[in-house]
Amino acid sequence: MKEKPTDFFRRKYIELGKVQKCISYHSKAVNEKALMASYLVSYRIAEAGEAHTVAGNFIKLCVKDIIEYMFDENAVKVTDTIHFPNDTISCVESGT
Repeated sequence: MKEKPTDFFRRKYIELGKVQKCISYHSKAVNEKALMASYLVSYRIAEAGEAHTVAGNFIKLCVKDIIEYMFDENAVKVTDTIHFPNDTISCVESGT
């Protein structure tokens, strides 16, 4: 490593910064999309007047089945980032 020119390390430092920004952007985008997906499902459940437990117990399982059948097992892993907390849905149902 001592024989490497300093330009080599500068280039590697810049490349590392670019990769870190890319990873940060993509992980943030996935989290925001998962949050919005959770909200949309929660909203539909509240709008339909269904029990708030239907999200975690039924809908998420159906979504996983659909994604696995239509795409592949790797795509199913993305559905694990979507959370359907019962207290959030019950707040939407009660209007608080």
